[in-house]
Parts: sequence; C-alpha cells; structure tokens
Amino acid sequence: FRSVEMFRPTLLIDEGDTFLRKSDDLNGIINSGHTKSNAYVIRVEDKIPAKFSTWCAKAFASIGVLPETMQDRSLAIRMRRKRTSETIKPLRDTSPQELSVLKAKIARWTHDNLQAIGECRPTLPDLNNDRAKDNWLPLLMIAETISPECGEMARQAAADLAQSWDTPSCIASWRSAGNFMPA
Repeated sequence: FRSVEMFRPTLLIDEGDTFLRKSDDLNGIINSGHTKSNAYVIRVEDKIPAKFSTWCAKAFASIGVLPETMQDRSLAIRMRRKRTSETIKPLRDTSPQELSVLKAKIARWTHDNLQAIGECRPTLPDLNNDRAKDNWLPLLMIAETISPECGEMARQAAADLAQSWDTPSCIASWRSAGNFMPA
C-alpha cells in the first residue's frame, strides 16, 4: 500500500493462486475500495493514523478463480492454451523499441481523446449486477470513443464474459477449489 500511494503503479500479480487465499491482510488491501475515493487503508505511523491510497490498476494471473471478493471487483478473462493451429508472436520476441512506440501511441490517443472519453455515456449490457457494470464502464467508454462498432464488440464481449461466469462448469470450478458458492 505504501508503494501504491507513492508510485501509482499497475500491479501485475502472477501465481495468485499460491498466496491470495492465504493472506487476509493482502486481500484486505486489494479489496479496500471499488471507487477511487474509497480505495484506501488506514495504518498507524508513529502512533498517528495515516491514510494510504490503494487505488491502482491490478492484473492477476491465477490457476482457477480468484477469491469471491476479488472476482466481484474484476473483469475476469478465462484463458486457455494456444491451439497448434493458432499462430502468435510471443511477447518475448517483441523488442523494447516496439513496446515503447506502442506506449507512446496509446498515451497520445488517450491525451487527444480524454474529453470525449469522459463525456461518453455508453449503453451498458445486462451484466447480472451493478458492480459488473461499474467494472466495464471505463472500457466501454474507451471502446465507444474509438467507434460505434468497437463499442458494440466491447458490449458483446462484456455480456459473453459475464455469462461465462454463470455456467455450471465455472461454479463447479469454484466448489472444487474449496470456495463457497451458493447453490
């Protein structure tokens, strides 16, 4: 939380399944707020309570599913192994120069479109709950700003991903991992 307060990083957390369920303190920090104004923890520094922001982008990689409280605050993307018929360029083969150019293009586009993104009010698909809509809203705003077609594809992706988490196989995965899931 001190690093988040100081650096405002994007946290990339791998192997989440090995420690996320074992640390109540870490879970409390990660789950400390769903909005920027409420994302903080209070810790005592020299006998004086101090407020630390925990607001930053977070990406988790985990075998199985995240704890329920994290899942509720997430856009979950279920991954699968690449098929032999599929061809990709491995990220490890991407040069730092290519990534730098991509970063600059994203930053420029964002700068040029920040007002339009902020004013965008996309139509939200039915996503089963309000928190899921809150989670998807910023991505749908960006997609809709790119183009109406991109916005429609993003809405369909959101609806498809939301539906995939309600399938019996996902519920079975939760239960087999020892998680509580209402029947």
